[in-house]
Amino acid sequence: MPLPFARQVAAFNRRVTNPILGPIVWYLPRFGRVVHVGRRSGRQYVAPMLAFPSRDKRRLTFALTYGPDAEWVRNALAAGTCVFESRWSGRLRLVDPRLIHDPQRRAMPWLVRRGLGLMQVNDFLEATGRELFARLSVFAGSFSLRAAEEVCEADLDGLAALVDSSLVKPIGDDRFLMLETIRE
Repeated sequence: MPLPFARQVAAFNRRVTNPILGPIVWYLPRFGRVVHVGRRSGRQYVAPMLAFPSRDKRRLTFALTYGPDAEWVRNALAAGTCVFESRWSGRLRLVDPRLIHDPQRRAMPWLVRRGLGLMQVNDFLEATGRELFARLSVFAGSFSLRAAEEVCEADLDGLAALVDSSLVKPIGDDRFLMLETIRE
Protein backbone atom coordinates (compact mmCIF):
# COMPACT_ATOMS: atom_id res chain seq x y z
CA MET A 1 0.00 0.00 0.00
CA PRO A 2 1.26 3.48 -0.76
CA LEU A 3 0.83 4.90 2.75
CA PRO A 4 2.15 3.24 5.89
CA PHE A 5 -0.77 2.24 8.12
CA ALA A 6 -3.13 2.98 5.21
CA ARG A 7 -6.04 1.00 6.69
CA GLN A 8 -5.84 2.81 10.01
CA VAL A 9 -5.58 6.21 8.30
CA ALA A 10 -8.51 5.34 6.01
CA ALA A 11 -10.65 4.28 8.99
CA PHE A 12 -9.79 7.49 10.85
CA ASN A 13 -10.60 9.60 7.78
CA ARG A 14 -13.89 7.78 7.23
CA ARG A 15 -15.03 8.37 10.83
CA VAL A 16 -13.46 11.76 11.65
CA THR A 17 -11.97 13.70 8.73
CA ASN A 18 -14.65 13.02 6.08
CA PRO A 19 -17.56 14.31 8.21
CA ILE A 20 -15.57 17.47 8.99
CA LEU A 21 -14.51 18.04 5.35
CA GLY A 22 -17.98 17.28 3.94
CA PRO A 23 -19.44 20.79 4.34
CA ILE A 24 -16.30 22.67 3.25
CA VAL A 25 -15.18 20.71 0.17
CA TRP A 26 -17.34 23.01 -1.97
CA TYR A 27 -14.94 25.85 -1.22
CA LEU A 28 -11.65 24.03 -1.76
CA PRO A 29 -10.10 24.05 -5.26
CA ARG A 30 -10.43 20.74 -7.12
CA PHE A 31 -12.22 19.14 -4.18
CA GLY A 32 -15.65 17.60 -4.35
CA ARG A 33 -17.56 14.55 -3.24
CA VAL A 34 -17.56 11.10 -4.76
CA VAL A 35 -20.92 9.37 -4.44
CA HIS A 36 -20.75 5.60 -4.84
CA VAL A 37 -22.92 2.60 -4.04
CA GLY A 38 -21.73 -0.27 -1.86
CA ARG A 39 -21.18 -3.54 -3.71
CA ARG A 40 -22.83 -5.71 -1.09
CA SER A 41 -25.03 -3.31 0.87
CA GLY A 42 -26.45 -1.28 -2.01
CA ARG A 43 -26.10 1.70 0.32
CA GLN A 44 -25.00 5.10 -1.00
CA TYR A 45 -21.72 6.47 0.37
CA VAL A 46 -20.20 9.93 0.04
CA ALA A 47 -16.51 10.74 0.43
CA PRO A 48 -14.61 14.01 -0.03
CA MET A 49 -12.17 13.64 -2.89
CA LEU A 50 -9.63 15.59 -4.89
CA ALA A 51 -10.13 15.31 -8.67
CA PHE A 52 -7.98 16.40 -11.58
CA PRO A 53 -9.60 17.05 -14.98
CA SER A 54 -7.77 15.96 -18.12
CA ARG A 55 -6.64 18.61 -20.60
CA ASP A 56 -9.57 17.83 -22.91
CA LYS A 57 -12.00 17.99 -19.93
CA ARG A 58 -13.44 14.56 -20.81
CA ARG A 59 -11.96 12.61 -17.90
CA LEU A 60 -11.37 13.02 -14.20
CA THR A 61 -8.44 11.37 -12.48
CA PHE A 62 -8.26 10.54 -8.79
CA ALA A 63 -4.97 9.72 -7.03
CA LEU A 64 -5.42 6.51 -5.05
CA THR A 65 -3.51 7.44 -1.93
CA TYR A 66 -4.96 4.40 -0.10
CA GLY A 67 -4.26 2.12 -3.05
CA PRO A 68 -6.50 0.48 -5.63
CA ASP A 69 -8.20 -1.70 -2.99
CA ALA A 70 -9.95 1.23 -1.27
CA GLU A 71 -13.64 0.50 -0.82
CA TRP A 72 -14.85 3.45 -2.91
CA VAL A 73 -12.59 2.38 -5.79
CA ARG A 74 -13.84 -1.20 -5.65
CA ASN A 75 -17.44 0.05 -5.53
CA ALA A 76 -16.97 2.36 -8.53
CA LEU A 77 -15.28 -0.37 -10.57
CA ALA A 78 -17.96 -2.94 -9.71
CA ALA A 79 -20.81 -0.56 -10.59
CA GLY A 80 -19.06 0.86 -13.65
CA THR A 81 -20.04 4.34 -12.50
CA CYS A 82 -19.87 6.89 -9.70
CA VAL A 83 -20.86 10.53 -9.31
CA PHE A 84 -18.54 13.45 -8.64
CA GLU A 85 -20.13 16.60 -7.24
CA SER A 86 -18.24 19.86 -6.85
CA ARG A 87 -18.69 23.58 -7.05
CA TRP A 88 -16.48 23.81 -10.15
CA SER A 89 -17.84 20.82 -12.06
CA GLY A 90 -21.43 20.54 -10.89
CA ARG A 91 -22.79 16.99 -10.74
CA LEU A 92 -21.03 14.59 -13.10
CA ARG A 93 -21.97 10.96 -13.49
CA LEU A 94 -18.69 9.29 -14.38
CA VAL A 95 -18.73 6.09 -16.39
CA ASP A 96 -16.21 3.46 -17.40
CA PRO A 97 -13.86 3.87 -14.42
CA ARG A 98 -10.53 2.18 -14.88
CA LEU A 99 -7.38 1.71 -12.86
CA ILE A 100 -4.17 3.20 -14.18
CA HIS A 101 -0.70 2.39 -12.86
CA ASP A 102 1.56 5.30 -13.80
CA PRO A 103 4.83 5.80 -11.89
CA GLN A 104 5.40 9.05 -13.84
CA ARG A 105 1.99 10.41 -12.65
CA ARG A 106 1.45 12.13 -16.02
CA ALA A 107 -2.19 13.09 -15.35
CA MET A 108 -1.24 15.17 -12.32
CA PRO A 109 -0.08 18.79 -12.14
CA TRP A 110 3.64 19.21 -11.49
CA LEU A 111 3.46 20.04 -7.77
CA VAL A 112 0.93 17.29 -7.06
CA ARG A 113 3.09 14.85 -9.03
CA ARG A 114 6.01 15.62 -6.71
CA GLY A 115 3.94 15.13 -3.54
CA LEU A 116 2.49 11.85 -4.80
CA GLY A 117 6.01 10.73 -5.65
CA LEU A 118 7.10 11.31 -2.06
CA MET A 119 4.14 9.20 -0.88
CA GLN A 120 4.91 6.57 -3.56
CA VAL A 121 1.42 6.83 -5.08
CA ASN A 122 1.45 5.33 -8.57
CA ASP A 123 -2.16 4.19 -8.93
CA PHE A 124 -5.04 6.29 -10.21
CA LEU A 125 -8.70 5.91 -11.06
CA GLU A 126 -9.77 7.56 -14.28
CA ALA A 127 -13.39 7.90 -15.38
CA THR A 128 -15.06 9.56 -18.34
CA GLY A 129 -18.12 11.67 -18.51
CA ARG A 130 -18.20 13.14 -22.00
CA GLU A 131 -17.27 10.54 -24.63
CA LEU A 132 -20.86 9.43 -25.12
CA PHE A 133 -21.86 13.07 -25.49
CA ALA A 134 -19.46 13.47 -28.42
CA ARG A 135 -20.75 10.28 -30.09
CA LEU A 136 -24.37 11.43 -29.75
CA SER A 137 -23.66 14.54 -31.80
CA VAL A 138 -24.27 12.47 -34.96
CA PHE A 139 -28.00 12.83 -34.33
CA ALA A 140 -29.75 15.94 -35.63
CA GLY A 141 -32.76 16.56 -33.42
CA SER A 142 -34.20 13.88 -31.19
CA PHE A 143 -33.20 10.23 -31.06
CA SER A 144 -34.51 7.06 -29.48
CA LEU A 145 -32.78 5.00 -26.82
CA ARG A 146 -32.53 2.12 -29.28
CA ALA A 147 -30.85 4.32 -31.92
CA ALA A 148 -28.37 5.62 -29.34
CA GLU A 149 -27.60 2.05 -28.27
CA GLU A 150 -27.09 0.81 -31.84
CA VAL A 151 -25.28 3.78 -33.37
CA CYS A 152 -23.32 5.16 -30.40
CA GLU A 153 -22.99 2.13 -28.12
CA ALA A 154 -24.90 4.10 -25.47
CA ASP A 155 -26.50 2.64 -22.40
CA LEU A 156 -29.15 3.95 -20.05
CA ASP A 157 -26.62 4.88 -17.34
CA GLY A 158 -24.58 6.95 -19.79
CA LEU A 159 -27.66 8.77 -21.03
CA ALA A 160 -28.80 9.35 -17.44
CA ALA A 161 -25.42 10.95 -16.71
CA LEU A 162 -25.89 13.34 -19.63
CA VAL A 163 -29.43 14.15 -18.48
CA ASP A 164 -28.09 14.84 -14.96
CA SER A 165 -25.52 17.21 -16.49
CA SER A 166 -28.26 18.95 -18.57
CA LEU A 167 -26.52 18.05 -21.84
CA VAL A 168 -29.34 15.84 -23.10
CA LYS A 169 -33.05 16.29 -22.41
CA PRO A 170 -35.56 13.42 -22.14
CA ILE A 171 -38.62 14.16 -24.29
CA GLY A 172 -40.70 11.05 -23.89
CA ASP A 173 -40.58 7.49 -22.69
CA ASP A 174 -37.55 6.49 -24.73
CA ARG A 175 -36.59 9.63 -26.70
CA PHE A 176 -33.92 12.20 -26.01
CA LEU A 177 -32.94 15.57 -27.43
CA MET A 178 -29.61 17.34 -27.65
CA LEU A 179 -30.13 21.04 -28.20
CA GLU A 180 -28.73 22.22 -31.56
CA THR A 181 -26.54 24.88 -29.90
CA ILE A 182 -24.95 22.24 -27.67
CA ARG A 183 -24.56 19.72 -30.50
CA GLU A 184 -22.47 22.14 -32.59
